[in-house]
Amino acid sequence: MKRILFLILLIGLNIFLSSEVPWAIGEDLRFSAQYGAITAGEAVMRVEGYSNEAGHRTYHLISYLKTNSYFSNIFRINDKYESFMDIDLLVTRKFIKHIEEGSYTSDREIIFIPEMKIVIYNDEEQFTIEENTQDLLSCIYYARTLPLEIGKKYPMNIHDSKENFPGFIEVLREETVSTPLGEFNCIVVRAHAEGATIFASSNGLEVWYTNDEWHIPVLVSLKIIVGSIHMVLVDADMGE
Repeated sequence: MKRILFLILLIGLNIFLSSEVPWAIGEDLRFSAQYGAITAGEAVMRVEGYSNEAGHRTYHLISYLKTNSYFSNIFRINDKYESFMDIDLLVTRKFIKHIEEGSYTSDREIIFIPEMKIVIYNDEEQFTIEENTQDLLSCIYYARTLPLEIGKKYPMNIHDSKENFPGFIEVLREETVSTPLGEFNCIVVRAHAEGATIFASSNGLEVWYTNDEWHIPVLVSLKIIVGSIHMVLVDADMGE
């Protein structure tokens, strides 16, 4: 039944899609966070709405990863990312990051000014950036706007932790993924930026996108301090 409802939602999404992006306001994707065979917690990726950042209209994107009470006794995670992505340029205007992983914590707000190729941290420190720079969350959405042809690499610049990381989005292969919502034919994509925290492993950040015009992430594999977390899609509201 869930599979049927999800397919109906996907068909209905076509009505609401803009001509520019394969997501709608209110899209809410919920994942089970798996650490090996252990269910470690939950994750969410949500298109919260529109926002205005320094006179520029943006998509307000939110993602968080939280461990459950059981896994928190082993290693606690409470990470939240907020990205404000320019709706015309599809680059970051602002990025807010809250990290709690074990005893490590970090809070940052970064203002991106792509016209001047600079970022400003907490209204103080200033650093230069490259053209078309993404943050750690917006890059996942940016990849959804690409053709994602197998074997192709798409250039991508990432800024994080006061550093620039030239990288790429590499389209690896087709693969069928089984989830609680059913099986999906997917395109496997690797986002790689040498040295960036979330891309620390040799495999970078890997995402399984549906092999269709919407490129919905149904599986995400990412690096944390003590290994890797796999996030499997368990519920989806495609928005309005």
